[in-house]
Amino acid sequence: NNEMLEMDYGENECTDAIQKQVVRMANMTKNLTTLAKIDERAALEERKNIDVGALISDVAEPYYALARTADLNIEVNIPGKYILYGDEGLLRQMVSLLLDNAVKYGKSYVKISARKTITKLKRIIVLEFRNDAENVEQGNLDKYFARFFRSDGARASGIEGSGIGLSIVKAIMEMHHKACGVKNHENGVEFWFTLDTASEK
Repeated sequence: NNEMLEMDYGENECTDAIQKQVVRMANMTKNLTTLAKIDERAALEERKNIDVGALISDVAEPYYALARTADLNIEVNIPGKYILYGDEGLLRQMVSLLLDNAVKYGKSYVKISARKTITKLKRIIVLEFRNDAENVEQGNLDKYFARFFRSDGARASGIEGSGIGLSIVKAIMEMHHKACGVKNHENGVEFWFTLDTASEK
């Protein structure tokens, strides 16, 4: 009986490892395909007015259950009406990638917020994704957007990742001719991006 239990345990452990690898490869293939398609596009195909609150709410919906299983709280702070101008399909994918990243590495919370500001005499919307990730590197964090980059902390965490998701975020922002970035804060890290408001299209 003990031998049978050991065999079952070994097989289950091996099966779990294989399944994780299959999922990892499938996600990597999907992201590489997305990146290739973005690279091939010379310009945005369709831009329109997009309600930020509705977009975030829709994209975030499947992540709430995942967050609950990890004792993670997702907090969305988007006061008032925020209407941005961009390619909805690409922006949905970008928000999903940033939220996925925040949920994977957050320890107790993920905070999503939006604010309006003025830069170069233009009104823009800044969206911020913050969590309390551990082992975040200090200094210049732009390398997080490099293709296939994974920090020492990310690798040490044992969390699966390909290092492609954030490079897709950067590519989508470049297509919109807007900025994205990352910065440390006292208890973790924050990723952000900017987009034109509908009135500034």
